Amino acid sequence: KSALIALSGGVDSSVAALLMQKMGYHCTGATMRLYTGQDLADDADTSALHAGAEDARAVATRLGMDFHVFDMKETFAREVMDKFVHCYESGLTPNPCVDCNRRLKFGALLDAALALGCDFIATGHYAQIEEQNGRFILKKAADAAKDQSYFLYMLSQYQLARTLLPLGELTKDAVRQIALEQGFVNAKKKDSQDICFVPDGDYAAFLRRYTGKTYPEGDYLDLKGYIKLPETVRQAIASGEFTIEFVMDDFAVNSVDTQNIMTLTGSDAWIEANKAAPVAKPKNDNFV
Repeated sequence: KSALIALSGGVDSSVAALLMQKMGYHCTGATMRLYTGQDLADDADTSALHAGAEDARAVATRLGMDFHVFDMKETFAREVMDKFVHCYESGLTPNPCVDCNRRLKFGALLDAALALGCDFIATGHYAQIEEQNGRFILKKAADAAKDQSYFLYMLSQYQLARTLLPLGELTKDAVRQIALEQGFVNAKKKDSQDICFVPDGDYAAFLRRYTGKTYPEGDYLDLKGYIKLPETVRQAIASGEFTIEFVMDDFAVNSVDTQNIMTLTGSDAWIEANKAAPVAKPKNDNFV
């Protein structure tokens, strides 16, 4: 049996590749080129873009695997980045990693694996797949703190049947230990946390840059209704002087502590007095 290993350049996919070899699979390594430095902020550090691919290649070489780089920028822009923008413009909260897994990693990359003659695709996700009565069941990882099954919930039976997740029964500490013992170049690399194409976490800036649009400032809201904050508060937020801790029950400015954290709390009377003018809520049932 053969498998294409999706190598990101991180420690998890690298150890997954090693384990697949130890299980007797003939393995081929691959990474996807999803975007360029031009898609990131002007002052973004683009070194990670190149380092990831080079680390993936180094691990593949270390393990004696053939290695492929697939250019999927067009598909990624259409299926992930464009949808990310559309969701935010529609008042929704997207999860681009779910879309990427469904359409890219277990979609286009799986197609590429099969075209190369591989039987499976394997990744470094922390989740488990079991076959029960002819159906493939997605289950949580043994390491609850690292479980990634929620990123894979949209995978079809076709995709699950052709996917192998060798890290599902391991802890992250065990994975790092294996990488250290093998001398992998990425054994001590930090885990990625942010959305890959918004590494600075500034989604609003990404939307402006990607679309070329200027978005008007909206009203703050909570579960009790639309809230219009005092202009001085709005200016402070817009200027970036403060970070905000949201207390969902109420929405009045109570204090600014010594660490410049603005805590929003208050009474029902304040909320009632500061509600914005009535506006039509979006018709999408997913909007909160």
